[in-house]
Amino acid sequence: MLQLGSSNIYLFSLVVLLAFLWGSFVFYKKANEYHLKEETVLDSILLMGLASFLGARIFYVLTRLDIFANRWARILFIKQYPGMSSLGMVLGILLVLLLLAWKKKENFFDWLDLVALGFSAGLPIVSAGQSFLNNGFKLFKVIPLSILEAVVFTGLFSLLWWLEGEYRTFEWYRFRKTQAKSGFVVSLLLFCWTVVKMVGLGISKSMSVERVFFWIGLIVLSVVIMYIRSGRSLKIDTENMGKGINKLLIKVKRKKEII
Repeated sequence: MLQLGSSNIYLFSLVVLLAFLWGSFVFYKKANEYHLKEETVLDSILLMGLASFLGARIFYVLTRLDIFANRWARILFIKQYPGMSSLGMVLGILLVLLLLAWKKKENFFDWLDLVALGFSAGLPIVSAGQSFLNNGFKLFKVIPLSILEAVVFTGLFSLLWWLEGEYRTFEWYRFRKTQAKSGFVVSLLLFCWTVVKMVGLGISKSMSVERVFFWIGLIVLSVVIMYIRSGRSLKIDTENMGKGINKLLIKVKRKKEII
């Protein structure tokens, strides 16, 4: 930890704060391109920051009732009883987005894509910071898995930044529609993040059966989101698939007749 006067500031908290500030800048910059009101964007950043902190702490407490039950004052003593939940952080942000979209009568997935882009910007910082805190100067001797994750997440952010401005032109995504719907960025981020985490856990041999089902569920969710938000139709795709299979069977039959 760092010693600043009489206050103890945990290094990882500073890393998370840095990641949040950088992610918020990316969110703010892209929101300006969406022509969203600056006041609304800044308010949303503050609300998401507060909600992510409260959600992370509350969710952690709810999963550790053996420590906090009937001793609720411990919730406030973060130094003596540290702990945050990344899932709670995400749920807190999602709650704010739902409220903002409902109050402002705006598209929820527009906001979700913006947040996903900002989130992807902060991921490399968190991974690299976590790696340094866990390994210290050993980083110069052995490259830990979290550093490789940071490199991958940096590339993912660059890819998502580019795709955010290009995916609306993808014919397979907007499929016979004049305009593509938002949701592409968040679904792709969820898919890639899950795959990276699964690979990392597999390499470190810390993958349990419960985690396998959880990660697979996230992959399925990301694919479902992308499919629903695309202009594709299950009925049309099924019909086209059937026609394709029929054509293939006819070709196979003709080849057999020739032989």
